[in-house]
Parts: sequence; structure tokens; C-alpha cells
Amino acid sequence: MDDNQRIELILVQAKIAKSALRDLTNLTPEQTAQHLNQATLAVEAITLLADTEFHVKEDAA
Repeated sequence: MDDNQRIELILVQAKIAKSALRDLTNLTPEQTAQHLNQATLAVEAITLLADTEFHVKEDAA
């Protein structure tokens, strides 16, 4: 995966997180938890995509 592809994936994950966190006021507690979990997963994906050490190890495998 090259840097441009990684950046595109980071941007997609950022959009997912932003969408999941938009207007949580009218949701049930279960829906709110689901949205928060989705946002958390997106942020974790961004963290991995931005971690150069992770990619160096993955490319070596």
C-alpha cells in the first residue's frame, strides 16, 4: 500500500468517525453505544494506518 492509498483510507475512516458521532441526541442508549463503538473502531484504524512502524513490519511479512 502506498502513501496515497493510506491517506485515502485515513480520510474514509475519519468520515466514518465523524458520521458516527453526528447528533447522538435522539438515539436510544443502544444506538448511541453502537455509534460510539463505530467511531472508536474508525479512530483505531486511523491510528494503525498512520503508524509507520506498523506498515514497515507488515511490508516485511
